[in-house]
Amino acid sequence: MSINKSAVLLFAAALAISFSAVGLEQAAEGSKAASQGFVVDTVVATVGTDVITQYDVKKRMQITSTPLASIMAGGTGMEDESAQFKQALDDLISDMLVLKEARKSGITVPREEVDAHVDQLKKRNNWTDSDFAVAVGMLGFEGVDAYRAHASNELLKSKVLRMKIGGRISVSDREVQEIFDARYEGGKTEEEIHLAHIAIPIPDDVTDDGIKDLLRQASEIRKIAARGDKPFDELARTFGRDSTAARGGDVGWFPVGRLQPSLEEAAFGLRDGEISDVVQSSFGFHILTVLERRRVPLRDADEARRRIKWELSEVAFQKGYKDFVMELRRSARINVMSAVARPAATDGKASPDRQ
Repeated sequence: MSINKSAVLLFAAALAISFSAVGLEQAAEGSKAASQGFVVDTVVATVGTDVITQYDVKKRMQITSTPLASIMAGGTGMEDESAQFKQALDDLISDMLVLKEARKSGITVPREEVDAHVDQLKKRNNWTDSDFAVAVGMLGFEGVDAYRAHASNELLKSKVLRMKIGGRISVSDREVQEIFDARYEGGKTEEEIHLAHIAIPIPDDVTDDGIKDLLRQASEIRKIAARGDKPFDELARTFGRDSTAARGGDVGWFPVGRLQPSLEEAAFGLRDGEISDVVQSSFGFHILTVLERRRVPLRDADEARRRIKWELSEVAFQKGYKDFVMELRRSARINVMSAVARPAATDGKASPDRQ
């Protein structure tokens, strides 16, 4: 079975674990590579007695800085390299601290849990072993073993976070009801938006360079739309590449809960007539606008309450995670020598930092 980029977009969007560093094992890999003469490494930060090298950060960037991975992590796919380096280094530091906490607490992830995670991903996407290997390669991993190491660390981090901040996450019925009353007029109506888009699909056989080119095209189209020189429907007919282009990009009416999450977040955050940034979905890239909105009878009050509780829980979890990492940072010995990438020599001799 051939695999396509759209399938990988779905795969990445559905991952319960985030795009983050391979962590302490990655640092060890960097040291090993340097000792074998593959690279001349440079220590860019220390966390206690552990080191983070330039090689480690570059490996992290290989995962999160490919256009596909960047977009799935909420970026544009076209970030500046210096910004990518700083973000990767910051993520590595946070990962190291959380993994240290796992060691202190004696938390582990058995191989069977990683096997179950991988099997679930393959089953969900109807992939063979070879399909899965292609998919993780598209996301920047050097192979299935590298992805498994990443997954093991992310599952470990998840266990730590559940233990450390699970008790901090509390959403009361009163909080849910307050938002429910405001959003749904006390349970009477819900909002629908009339949505239009300019859609640029991702072909099945597209390369990373092809994705960059599609992103550039989408960004240019978005700039034209934002200037307002031409009506949006005219631009959709000119540049749109899906079945809605012929009708000016009109995709119809939608309540909350019907669109893919990335599209829904962007669409419901728009004012009428406002042009969105470039948004990704499992189909490809979109430029969105809301034509109008209306109130309709609320379809499912219980589902609406569940959605609000989930939203509040997500906000609470993100805050809890940030607070927890800040606590770890305040009590850790962190020394950042360089937050920018340096040119790497290739003569196989150890750098002064590694001697």
